[in-house]
Amino acid sequence: MAVSAIDEAIHCLEDKHQENPTGPAYEKLLQAYLLNEDSIAATKLAKHQAKSHGQARPQYYVDYWHLSQRLNKRGPDYVVIENLTRSNPFSVRATVQQLERYGYVQEGIDLYLLAEAEKPQINVAYERALLHAQLGQYELQYQGYLQALQQNRGYLTTIEAKIAQNLSFDESGMHSRTIKKVLLDALKRGANPLFEQLYLFVLRQEGNF
Repeated sequence: MAVSAIDEAIHCLEDKHQENPTGPAYEKLLQAYLLNEDSIAATKLAKHQAKSHGQARPQYYVDYWHLSQRLNKRGPDYVVIENLTRSNPFSVRATVQQLERYGYVQEGIDLYLLAEAEKPQINVAYERALLHAQLGQYELQYQGYLQALQQNRGYLTTIEAKIAQNLSFDESGMHSRTIKKVLLDALKRGANPLFEQLYLFVLRQEGNF
């Protein structure tokens, strides 16, 4: 594929996919069909993959749904992906990664929320916060960070690094105002040493000694 020998790549990948249908050859084969502008083969592959393995791996239905939408062909309704997530919330990370790959960021957020409603202990608040950031939903982003800290305090260093990065490029002060508002609102609801530590971190980053 790197040297544009797409037909040869397809021949090789079809054999590899036959040997291991849920292995990495599937995504490469799908990519090769699309590079070869063979939408019929790509849709047929995605359909077969979803029908054969989509119950356990709903991300395959994302491929089938996306290609059907883009090529204006008959395919699954999006509700299939939602229902599969309800029945297996722990599959949501892989499914959202596939949605994000195709640019469906809001759909990814909604799917995380659906999975969290079904199984709160899946702890995907941090991943959801990153999607909110992509859409400029900064208050929801920082609320997600605080929720992630409540789920796992091990996120603290990573979240501090994200906040520091945002503040360093924040000429308008939007991130500073938003994170402090979110933190103060949370602290008004009850004392939390982690949130207090994070608030002091923000002040130090601003040089507000």
